[in-house]
Amino acid sequence: LAFRGRSKKNIAKLLCFGIAAALPVVPVSLYNSLLAGKPVFVQANSGFNFFLGNNPDSTGSCYIRPGQEWDKVHNKASEVSKTEGITQDAFFMRESLSFFKEHPVKAALNFVKKAVMTWNFREFCAGADMDYFRYFTPFQRMGKFAFAILGIAALAGLLVAISRRETLFEYRHFLMLAFSFWFVQTLFVTSGRYRSPMLPAIFALAAFFIAYVISEKKTLANAVRLLLPAALAALVVFFP
Repeated sequence: LAFRGRSKKNIAKLLCFGIAAALPVVPVSLYNSLLAGKPVFVQANSGFNFFLGNNPDSTGSCYIRPGQEWDKVHNKASEVSKTEGITQDAFFMRESLSFFKEHPVKAALNFVKKAVMTWNFREFCAGADMDYFRYFTPFQRMGKFAFAILGIAALAGLLVAISRRETLFEYRHFLMLAFSFWFVQTLFVTSGRYRSPMLPAIFALAAFFIAYVISEKKTLANAVRLLLPAALAALVVFFP
């Protein structure tokens, strides 16, 4: 009976959390779906974004910008989609799936590269994003290595948090936020604007790691235990 009571309580909490998470997204998704006449979850160009991060020429970032190359890729997708009676999203998804099938090792390495690049101290912004980040996010203007300090502390904090049962539970919401957007960038393409929703989690995990370092007793064993995640985080953050 006690187990059933806890399960019901946990399910109720999960539903409340899910509803709260969906509230900012669902109205926009419904509105866009009505305009498009088909289901649109976040945006209508997901096939191209998936292709952008998963094709033989992918760099892991937004390497195709509006211009001749952009028009060439979209014109080809438009021609094929009209000829075969499929959507452009379906064409781009098919191209990416062909890349996975024909180059599995390269595709796997590409996933690893994007996973690491998500934490890079540089902002992998698309060209159209730069003004937004320059004028409306002062943190990005604090210097070239502003995110490096924050990123190392945050990633080290994430590693420490998931290694301890009590902190894994206590920081679960920040960890879910960080991991979800980390996963999305690894699956699609890295960009500064896609990392911005991670910042609340990144600041919290960085603060946790700094507090954890201060609170630990100054022993050699503790120093090693703290240096290892910090060193690993630094390697990821400064990945060339």
